[in-house]
Amino acid sequence: MSTLEYISAEEIARLRDKPGVDIATVRKALNRDGVPSVPDPTNKRRRLYATSALSSQQLECLRDRQVASQPVLPFAVSLAGGSRPQAPAPVPSRYGEKIDREISMLLKSYDPRWERFVGQILGGVLIRTNSDYVEGVAELYGSSASTLYQLRKLHKRLNYDDTAFAKARVPGPRPGRSRHTFFDRPGNEWKYDRLCRLYLSEAKRDQKQAWLLLLAAIDTASDDNGERPTIDQCRTALRKISKPTYVLARQGEKAFYDQCAPYISRRPPEHSNLIWSTDQKVADVRVQDAGHRLGRLTSVNFIDVTSNRWLGCYFAPVLSSDVVMRAAVAAMTLNHTKPRYVQHDLGKEFRAIRFSGGMVKIAGEKLFGEACGMWERLSVKVIRAIGDDPRTKPIERWHAELRKFDQQFPTWTGNNTDERPERLAKLEAQHAAWLKGEAENPHIPTIQEYIERFVAWCAQTWNRETRGYGKYLEGMTPEQCWFAKQPPEGFTAISEDEINRQSCERRIETVATGGQVNLQIHGRKLEYVAEELFHLIGKKVEVLLSRLTYRTVMVIYPVTGGTASCSAEVKQEYDWVPEGEDAQERLRAQIRAHNRVKRTVRLGIQAGNILEEAANPAEVLTALESLPASNPLASRGLFGQTASADSADGADRDMKHPEVSSTEFLMNRKRKTASDIADRWE
Repeated sequence: MSTLEYISAEEIARLRDKPGVDIATVRKALNRDGVPSVPDPTNKRRRLYATSALSSQQLECLRDRQVASQPVLPFAVSLAGGSRPQAPAPVPSRYGEKIDREISMLLKSYDPRWERFVGQILGGVLIRTNSDYVEGVAELYGSSASTLYQLRKLHKRLNYDDTAFAKARVPGPRPGRSRHTFFDRPGNEWKYDRLCRLYLSEAKRDQKQAWLLLLAAIDTASDDNGERPTIDQCRTALRKISKPTYVLARQGEKAFYDQCAPYISRRPPEHSNLIWSTDQKVADVRVQDAGHRLGRLTSVNFIDVTSNRWLGCYFAPVLSSDVVMRAAVAAMTLNHTKPRYVQHDLGKEFRAIRFSGGMVKIAGEKLFGEACGMWERLSVKVIRAIGDDPRTKPIERWHAELRKFDQQFPTWTGNNTDERPERLAKLEAQHAAWLKGEAENPHIPTIQEYIERFVAWCAQTWNRETRGYGKYLEGMTPEQCWFAKQPPEGFTAISEDEINRQSCERRIETVATGGQVNLQIHGRKLEYVAEELFHLIGKKVEVLLSRLTYRTVMVIYPVTGGTASCSAEVKQEYDWVPEGEDAQERLRAQIRAHNRVKRTVRLGIQAGNILEEAANPAEVLTALESLPASNPLASRGLFGQTASADSADGADRDMKHPEVSSTEFLMNRKRKTASDIADRWE
């Protein structure tokens, strides 16, 4: 609250150089302009008007008149209308404003004309006596009367010297506090270093033990100044040790990464593209495949920790190290860059040999093979998440936002897939009836529809439209933050050829007869031959299998003094092997179709033998019932009823019992391998 000085209308007319003007006219003009006014305490019939109606020059003239009319006080201070003098030069700038306010408050409280405020309210206090006036001045400056009296007492003791008062109000050094400790004195610096070495050790000494050892070291020192710290001074100094330093020194490196790693804190790194975070997520949406069978998809996503920008993903029916590899390749290819650190989960798919590396010894020599995993070959350091600690996985916070996207689908399963919404059970029942021709198509989303909408939501809605109004994103979208906080040296660029070379599959194989290497790919043997391999029959070599083509492979073999490499091509009888970006998917589909045809032919031959050997239909039924339950020919019993529940197709069971969740359904098929489950989605 600011103080207003009040003067009469006659003085205002005189200051305006209009002595001949009627005073009533001046009062009307002041009232019309809305100038604040108060009753004159000496004459109740007259009103005083605020000096805010005057110009700066008129105010200076008014102050000069007031100073000339005031008596000389017994101390050398200026009472120029309660002005705020600047703090003296020796005062540090961080204390200047505070001391300037205190001096202004003192000058105001010394005003000998305080009686003109009698009957008025100053700072919320009704002025009747000088004590009320001092209290009102203190309230006006946001202080208390007791504080003001203490300042006046100090000012008087210093003979009303403003410079000495300002120096006295500057906080002095306090023993044991910041930057003014025992160890900051000349000659005591080495004692703090010795104290830290005694305390920050794997011996895990407490503060008292470190203090006693420090005293023993001081007693044995030859050039000591004789000063000995107290235990309280040591405790105060040791409190300044940061938590990362404390944990690293006393608990080790693993505890440091578990408790103090930068990705644990909510505060992200300063620059983007420094740390990538990845994890797998099972979509809370039921989708249908090309065969109209229902299930849930698993995705592996990569995000940037600083900007929360989505970088890339890959979908699959089940999680595997190949899915993680494809997601990493997609993220690096899409952004044409690589991170400095990557933080992943503790699952074996993320810690597979192709990522973490291993060791292979061949005839006393080491082929680098998977000894260096993909991340190490790319000079990317790996940070493992801490088990049962969601804070260590920033991507989990992004997964919480991803649930909002899944809720847009009618087949959303909810957070607990074992207690799904009733409408989802109705949709699945309608889907099963539609397959039988008994109901309309409920239009359950397909795999392709879900993936397309997911990628569009991540790339457009999340990266370019969602804004974070926290203190880190500051209203920016993840896309804007990604570029706004890029490192000073720019993003670490990486080419697609480099990504393909470092992410290819690496195997250790034995060279077979004819100078060829035989690779088992999706259960099918492919033969590759090269002239350089004829003299290496029976020896171990390393084979690099590219993600883009299966027509050629790179073979690394040992030679005198190191290793050499050559390119091996697939034989002509395997010219049907595809190549290109989707070579793996097409080869997998081709091999699976070939195997299914082989199984069908084998079953047909077996059924033909049964018919040929049977003399009558009864013997055919007896022969079918005697077959093992795992044989598809034995899956039907008398009158076409199911002979074994375990032999029923998973898709049929899922459609006949829509109330069974996908999680429970997979648990009931424990004997099925991951590859068998994946077959349902091809």
